[in-house]
Amino acid sequence: MDMNYKETARSSDFDCDTDSPVLAYAGDNPFLSAKCAVCIERNPLLHCSDLLKGLQMWFVVFYVFNLQYPPNIAATPEFMQRLLFKIRPERGSKRSSNTKGGPNNKVVQLCTKLKDFEEMWVV
Repeated sequence: MDMNYKETARSSDFDCDTDSPVLAYAGDNPFLSAKCAVCIERNPLLHCSDLLKGLQMWFVVFYVFNLQYPPNIAATPEFMQRLLFKIRPERGSKRSSNTKGGPNNKVVQLCTKLKDFEEMWVV
């Protein structure tokens, strides 16, 4: 999902070693990085100046190019999809086709628990 490079690197210098979309950033701390890029098929294509914009662009790439989430991190973008971006299909998922067709149960449970927790604090 992410790769880091030396702080002096330019975002055009990022060389990503995977075909799956990756968020690359310069420096040791992604939260303080002023340079980010979303790499697609090993090429840095989308450049941005902070981590939040980079995460948004990384997520949107999966929808624009109709890509599946990488199996080893599929729960993370599904969590972002359902909780942060409010995209909640009842059926289907952008997870790999070798998984069951519905949403990730752990992600749904976490979203439900967070919603219940949030409701406790509503006045």
